[in-house]
Amino acid sequence: MEQRARPHEIGALRGVGWRDAAQRLVANAPGADPAADGGQSAAQVFEAARAEDPVALAAVDRFAADVAHGVTAMVLTIDPDLVVLGGGFSHAADLLLPRLTAELAETCLHLPRLEASELGDQAVAHGALRMALDTVDQRMTSLDSTVPLAPAAIRGH
Repeated sequence: MEQRARPHEIGALRGVGWRDAAQRLVANAPGADPAADGGQSAAQVFEAARAEDPVALAAVDRFAADVAHGVTAMVLTIDPDLVVLGGGFSHAADLLLPRLTAELAETCLHLPRLEASELGDQAVAHGALRMALDTVDQRMTSLDSTVPLAPAAIRGH
């Protein structure tokens, strides 16, 4: 029996629209090249939007609406004071944050503050490193002083 992958974050839910929002951003952009690197193509769309290209602006508007749909679901569920735009798209905060704010203002009872992550597309790597360091720290501080300090002891074996 085949097991289906389970979504681990709200963005994986098909109804939210995040799953293919970045692909739609690039596909609807001026001079879209489906074979190009998605991150590079998105950056080109944002640059074209900054130059007030109407096709790029429409693509950014659609992308912001797609992202806002999922953010709205989270905001209405957990009522955060702050929503952080992270990852590679934080570099387009100047374009996305005003659009997201406008979209959320129409659907959310309490509008959270929206900010861009200063870590950009390195946020996941920083988070993974922090978790690894926390794990090592926890294991090191929980060792019995009679146990010799060896890799196996730190790994918990």
